[in-house]
Amino acid sequence: MSCNITFTNDEDAYTLYQSLKSQGMKCGDLDIGYHKIDFSSPKPNEKLVGAKDNKVEERELIEYVTERYKKYQNLIEGYTHYPLGWVLDDQNLSTSFDEKLRERVNQAVGKLKIHLMMKEGLSENSPQYKEKLAVGLYYFAFLPEHMPQSKEAQSKIMELISELQEQGLGEFQKFLMESGGLGLSLIETDAPIEASALETLAAGKGWCTEQSKVLYAVFEMAGLKPEFVYVNGRDFLKVWKERGKKFTPDIMGQSHVALRIDFGEHDRVFDISNWQSNMVYPHYYPLRLSHFLAFEMSNKVSRGIFQIDSHSQVEPVLKRAARLSPESGSLLSNLGVLYTTAKKHDLAIETLKRADQVEPDQPMIVFNLGGAFAAKGNHQQAVESFRKAVGMFDHAPAYYDLGASLLALGKVGEAEPMARKAIEIDEKLGPAHSLLALILLRKGRFDEAVNEYETAKKLGEKSAMLLMTYGIALAHINRIDESISQFEKAGLSIENALTGENELATADRLMEQLQERLALLSPEMKKNKDLMKPLVDIYNRIAQSYDHLHSFKKAEMVYRKALQLDPSSEKALWNLYQVLKSANKNREAVRVCLDYKRVARTDAVACE
Repeated sequence: MSCNITFTNDEDAYTLYQSLKSQGMKCGDLDIGYHKIDFSSPKPNEKLVGAKDNKVEERELIEYVTERYKKYQNLIEGYTHYPLGWVLDDQNLSTSFDEKLRERVNQAVGKLKIHLMMKEGLSENSPQYKEKLAVGLYYFAFLPEHMPQSKEAQSKIMELISELQEQGLGEFQKFLMESGGLGLSLIETDAPIEASALETLAAGKGWCTEQSKVLYAVFEMAGLKPEFVYVNGRDFLKVWKERGKKFTPDIMGQSHVALRIDFGEHDRVFDISNWQSNMVYPHYYPLRLSHFLAFEMSNKVSRGIFQIDSHSQVEPVLKRAARLSPESGSLLSNLGVLYTTAKKHDLAIETLKRADQVEPDQPMIVFNLGGAFAAKGNHQQAVESFRKAVGMFDHAPAYYDLGASLLALGKVGEAEPMARKAIEIDEKLGPAHSLLALILLRKGRFDEAVNEYETAKKLGEKSAMLLMTYGIALAHINRIDESISQFEKAGLSIENALTGENELATADRLMEQLQERLALLSPEMKKNKDLMKPLVDIYNRIAQSYDHLHSFKKAEMVYRKALQLDPSSEKALWNLYQVLKSANKNREAVRVCLDYKRVARTDAVACE
């Protein structure tokens, strides 16, 4: 029977396939199947599917080359368009950084091998040899290259690496104190983008995946057989809570990656980003290199998920990652968040529901699903998801979003404790202070609302709607001049927002938010013309956007709202007259034109 490929529409995969064919590979040689991981199972559970079915899928192709990455490094890099992450070789003879790193690794491996074979008499194939070698290399990767000079600091380091003495590796401990290690203990976790092992060591920045890639490369160079392991957000959170560790808001509930080596009778999880050479998790999932590559690809573009102008580059990468490991809820979750940001609400909800099915009860997935419901305006289902999420983890943004959806449902009393809980967890979360201020404003607690708005502004909150509601709160306590100033600033912010992309959607969103805020004005405030003037100007600016976009019905509605605040607004009357003419509402246009002439006290206009 003939063998067929299923990825002819993917240029990179097809190019990779053609490269293998040019080296003598045939379609049938690649029809070896691929491994599916069941992330919903409490225990590691993978199965081989698609073998010898007379077709080759993209997943088979990538699993084939990644399991043979030393031979096909250049081909993999051509497929992903970035350096292979888990090697210390950039395949570039003109650079020396990687070569010097490999020399240092080989020196450390050599020291350990001599000790273990010559002095301890261990066989290279014995589990004891492999475990001691792995432990020694873990601390080599961990320790800084240049040791501190103070006795106090050196004493702390000796305490951290005391396991070397326990393993009978005192001589290697001395070698490390003299020669230093690769410095993963000093790595800063603020990397701007997913990096390779070489990039991580060069920049001194990287998260758990990057640090694990460095250790993976070191273990592989020593002839060990490490594998990346995935720890879901729920289990990672549970273990670190038990250890009394605190999470920063950016990693709360996130999944985690470490390394595992099987030593026969037992295994070890080397979690170098958390300084543990024998970490215990209730569950973890060993990853094939093709699965890890999918995680790496997703991480590479994750920062662009929230940037609309990056979506055309980001979406294809996330889709490819999800194709390579569709059983991964976290990869699907990233894709779902992108769809939420792009306002593809139904697709976002569908994708995130699928993520929750393949990897159930994961805090960030449930939280992101709530965000998709809220973005669509389905706040009742959003509340259900957010309540489930906060039941899993103390995540300030989840409490904030729960409070916001409760407020949208009119449940002001239930919303307040959620906003306060978010602030209790993270007092620097500006949106939570802004939300609490709005809640207090609705409850008529104006002085407290002003204080919360001022806190939000100090924390960097400066949206048009924050300025608007801050102005309303100030007006309620008779700080009129300050209120007018905030309204004017809100107007400038709206002006800027309407000059960007997606002008119609922006105008719709601003109009909806503006209506909610202005409902909080008192009748007395509406009588104050000075106070109303900047609000009328804002209405006029939004209406102008609708007007030039030829959305005349919306423009008419907004100009009429401006006139409700100030019936004598010459600008609103004149523009409404023009809009009515454009919409062929000639009789109404004439009436409005006559009102304009009366207010402007002019006969220079012929009302037609």
